[in-house]
Amino acid sequence: MWTLKPWQGRFFEHPLPAGRRLHAYAGLLNAVEGNTTFYATPSRATAQTWADQTEPDFRMVLKLPKPVTHEHRLTGALPEMRTFLDAIEPLGPRVHALWVQLPASFGPEDVPTLARFLRRMPAHYRCAVEVRHPALFTDPDLEGVLRTARAEWVPFDTTAFFAVPPTSDAERDAWAKKPRTPRRAEPLTAHPIVRYLGRDSEAETVAGWQFWVERAVTWLGEGRSPTFFIHTPDNAEAPRMARAFHAAVRARVPALPPLPEPPRLTLF
Repeated sequence: MWTLKPWQGRFFEHPLPAGRRLHAYAGLLNAVEGNTTFYATPSRATAQTWADQTEPDFRMVLKLPKPVTHEHRLTGALPEMRTFLDAIEPLGPRVHALWVQLPASFGPEDVPTLARFLRRMPAHYRCAVEVRHPALFTDPDLEGVLRTARAEWVPFDTTAFFAVPPTSDAERDAWAKKPRTPRRAEPLTAHPIVRYLGRDSEAETVAGWQFWVERAVTWLGEGRSPTFFIHTPDNAEAPRMARAFHAAVRARVPALPPLPEPPRLTLF
């Protein structure tokens, strides 16, 4: 998620070669969702270019490939996982977590499959699991499985987004596609990961994330190291809003390191 067209010329220089866009993104923010890996496993050479464009402490939360999570449903996907893990090896410590986003049909009866899958993951990778099936939010076994595997539960908080009906094409599109799941806010590890979806309205987005500002302040006080991803329906302003969220937390926790200072863009 670092090549969105509306960001070019607004947050990044334009035109900017594809091989420099992640570098430009890392000049604004210090973490990224790796959605592209869901649709296609990169080559090792591509992963090396990502490493070359970022510092070792840059956080990449990489989504596992669709064949692993949605087609094979975590069963019999060893060849695909080996290919994926080999491909991302050049990223080294930048891989903050492997993001196991499960389909909405993956329910309580599938929890033992998830447990087996997590047990087989290389110990040096942190796993973060996002579920969509409503019954999993009250399942008695899922949290225990994640704790045993030292894996995090990734909440995708859409409560603010679904609070009122959509008012734009982007909101209507997201209304039809995004999950309506309960807001969950209990971390399982020292590295919580949160995904938050706001609205077109900046005021509504900011009002909705106050809950998470409080959580971030609490977690930092507990010695945790959270990662937050801020979305809007069209994501056009997402980098600016993510920086605003960080600033709101840092106002409460001055010891939190600042984000990179973005370069001033010029027309010539």
